[in-house]
Amino acid sequence: MKKLMKVTAIVMVMALVLTGLGKTSADAAGKAKINKKSLNLTVGKSATLKVKNLTKKQKKKLKWSSSKKKVATVSKKGKVVAKKAGKTTITAKTGKKKFTCKVVVAAKNNAAQVTPKPANKTLSDRENLQKLIASLRANGALVEENLNDPNRYKWNDAGRLVSLELTDDEGSDFKVKGNIDTSCFTELEYLSVEGNVGITGLNISGNTKLKSLYCNNTGISSLDVSKNTELKSLMCFGTNIKTLDVSALGKNGEVIIYAGKNMTIIGANANIRISRF
Repeated sequence: MKKLMKVTAIVMVMALVLTGLGKTSADAAGKAKINKKSLNLTVGKSATLKVKNLTKKQKKKLKWSSSKKKVATVSKKGKVVAKKAGKTTITAKTGKKKFTCKVVVAAKNNAAQVTPKPANKTLSDRENLQKLIASLRANGALVEENLNDPNRYKWNDAGRLVSLELTDDEGSDFKVKGNIDTSCFTELEYLSVEGNVGITGLNISGNTKLKSLYCNNTGISSLDVSKNTELKSLMCFGTNIKTLDVSALGKNGEVIIYAGKNMTIIGANANIRISRF
C-alpha cells in the first residue's frame, strides 16, 4: 500500500512539473513586446510602432508618450513623426508594463527642401522625369503625375531634380515594378522607392551626389553603390540582396547602413555604421 502511494505521489509531481513547463512555454510564445526597439527617421518622416500580444484590457489602457516632443511626437495609435534632429525615447505603457523604443532623427538635406523656380527648370530633368512617370504608370504604378508636388519631387534653384520619392511617408507599395533607372538625374541627392515589392532592379550609377537612399522592402537582389561615394544613409533591409559591397563608401564621413540580418557586408571601414533589421 505504501509503495502504491509513493508511486502515485511521484506521478502527480511529474504531472505538475510537465504542466508548469507547458505553461511557461505558452507564456513565452505570447509575451507582450514592442515591434521595434530602435528607429531611425529623417525630419518629416514617420513610422508606426505597435505592441504585440496584449490582452483586450491592456490594449484599452495603452498610452504612448515621447520623452522629447520637439524631436518626435507619437499619436494614440503609435504613429511616430520626426520633427527635429536629435534623440528621444518613445514609451508605451499599460498598467505596470512599459515598452520603449529609442528614436534617432536625422536632419533633412537642405538642398532637397528648395522650392523650384518654374522659369529656371531645365527641360532635361523635367522631360526625363515625365518619361519615367509615364512608363511607370503605364505599368500600373500609382506615382504622382504633378511634377510640382513637393511631397514627391523637389528641385534646386537651377531647376535640377534633387529629391525623388516614389512612395509615401508610410513606405506604401505604389505598384512600381521592374528595373528602375534614375541615373540620368545627376543632381539627385535623395531617392526613396521603399515598399515597392515589385521593383527587381535599381540603377543609380549616375546619381553621384546621392546622399540618402531608401530601397528597403523591395524585390531588388543586387545594388551597386560604387559610384555613390557621397552616400550618408542607406536603407536596404527587407530585400533579396545577399551581398553588398560598400568599399566605395565612408571616405567622406560617417555612413549609416540599415541592412538585413543575413546580408553580407563587404568592404566596410571605420566610418561605416551598420544596423541590422
